[in-house]
Amino acid sequence: MPTSISLVHDAGRWAGGFDSRRALLCARPLLSCIGPVNHHEKAYEPLTTTSMGRRHPSNIATALNANAVPEPSSSANPHGAIDFVKSVVSNHFMPIALCSALVLGMLQPTWGAAAAKTQLQSYVTVAIFVISGLQLRRGEAFQALKSLGSLAYGLASILLLSPLLLGPVLLSLPLQPPALALGLAVFVSMPTSLSSGITLTSALGGNVAMSILLTVSSNMLAVFTLPLVLPHVMGSGASCMPLDPAVLRKQLVLLVLLPTIVGATIRACVPGVAKAVDSNRKLVSYVSTMCLAVVPWMQVSKALLFSGSDLQPLRVVAAATCGLLLHVVLLIANICMVQLLRLGGSDPATSMGIKQAVVLQTSQKTLPVALAVLNKLSDVVGDAAGIAAITAVFSHLAQVIVDSILVSKLVGKRQSNKAHGEKT
Repeated sequence: MPTSISLVHDAGRWAGGFDSRRALLCARPLLSCIGPVNHHEKAYEPLTTTSMGRRHPSNIATALNANAVPEPSSSANPHGAIDFVKSVVSNHFMPIALCSALVLGMLQPTWGAAAAKTQLQSYVTVAIFVISGLQLRRGEAFQALKSLGSLAYGLASILLLSPLLLGPVLLSLPLQPPALALGLAVFVSMPTSLSSGITLTSALGGNVAMSILLTVSSNMLAVFTLPLVLPHVMGSGASCMPLDPAVLRKQLVLLVLLPTIVGATIRACVPGVAKAVDSNRKLVSYVSTMCLAVVPWMQVSKALLFSGSDLQPLRVVAAATCGLLLHVVLLIANICMVQLLRLGGSDPATSMGIKQAVVLQTSQKTLPVALAVLNKLSDVVGDAAGIAAITAVFSHLAQVIVDSILVSKLVGKRQSNKAHGEKT
């Protein structure tokens, strides 16, 4: 019986000039399906795909797939490009929103400055903390209250360690004009961020209750610690700062504490709210992020309008870079301390969420309180307070963008590992 290969060579001779080697290469995937011929089978069975599939079903499928025309890649598909853009926006929504707010504030500062003259900033701040209260889970609140060591370290790091250790160093930086360094020193002396830390902790899946507890307690205690810390950070010039603790305390209660309680009460008492919020956490996070982006948009616009024409862009970039490096130093130091002190308890399931909340909150500083303090300092330092506000705004923006990118990377990696685990 002639073999399959000899049949191909014979076909080449009959065709007269037909390249049998090329025919052999083209037919190799199908020839591999035939396999060795069993002489006990029926002789001369027709060579069809049916007969080959009956003999070697796996080989015929492989051969047909090998000769199949590949489908066009998703990069050439416009729908694939749209899906890619949607994925990027979804995974990096916060930095995109904040950068857009920054660009808008730089291009049209009059719009943001006009909005800052209204009560819009107060409204969006209240909305942020109402949303935070809606996301507050009772179990997380109990875990946060039990983690007294994490709470104590967080307050000490926010209110004492970072301003006393880093404030004088930042004030001595050779930035020109010196008001840029003043903005850094004031910014590092502030309590933790009022909203961005909570939003990032929620997006990361950390303990939101610990984040809220650190936010409220540090901002409340800062009313009493700032008048003591700022003179040490800035020298004798801050001793005559007319900081009114009663007014600041009232603002924090109205803008932070009460909205959080209202949101938590709605979640606990209104049927279906908790389920709706938990099942739409990404949408709720988008709304909170949009409210958050409104604040730096207005503050950047105000700062640029009041900066004057003598402030060179490269000097602002240098000050913003120092603010970025400051946040990196705080992140590294707090991560090391959290691991060294073994904060969060012994249960890995709950300790990780508490550690994440502590690191984020202790590494961030609040912008609204910093601007309020600089506004009071304007009676002492004059127009330099407006230039110092620019450094505070860009430092705040840098810390939020860096942390939001880190959170997006961690969440994306977690989702990828989860999807890979489900496939395996």
